[in-house]
Amino acid sequence: IVWVHIEPGQDSWNFSHYDDVLGRAANGGYGIIGMLLTTPAWARLSWCAGTYWCPPANVWDYGDFVEHTVERYDGDGYLDAPGSPRVAYWEIWNEPNFPGTWPLRNKNTANEAERQALYGDLLHVGYQAVKAADPSAQVIVGSVYVWDGASYPPPVYDGLAWLGQVQLRHPDVCSDFDILGIHPHMPEDSPDNWDQDHY
Repeated sequence: IVWVHIEPGQDSWNFSHYDDVLGRAANGGYGIIGMLLTTPAWARLSWCAGTYWCPPANVWDYGDFVEHTVERYDGDGYLDAPGSPRVAYWEIWNEPNFPGTWPLRNKNTANEAERQALYGDLLHVGYQAVKAADPSAQVIVGSVYVWDGASYPPPVYDGLAWLGQVQLRHPDVCSDFDILGIHPHMPEDSPDNWDQDHY
């Protein structure tokens, strides 16, 4: 669920695409995990341009987007999309340990601690926003990709080790999600193919 498309201008909301897509998915018998990601141009950090995979300059703007979205699809009849299914699972970003989807400032690994702290802020505010709109919803930490515990050169980190570093900067981060999400392989690799050049 792409913030860029829902709030292209601050406080200018357009849910029509997702009203349709989520309704059709639910009517087709699919369960839905709402992955809440990307940042519109008006809300990005000034050093992050040219891509919507940017941290927000003000994490509370992201929280506002999350709360509006969860409220629209929580199925309680209040401010819901017409005929909306209930979305009970919400994921805060995607693969934040991957610099392609949660960038480093100036692509410099010296800024890794800042990147981890920014994700901790996002997860904390995102969790609060989900629970404010729907206290019974479940929050998934942005699923990390894992390379079987291998220690690749920065900025490519084993996902669980990276979340451990986020926790060093946000000691309460483990109380900011209900479910740990893991992507165990990359799209070009079959999970049962052990002939890849991976440790």
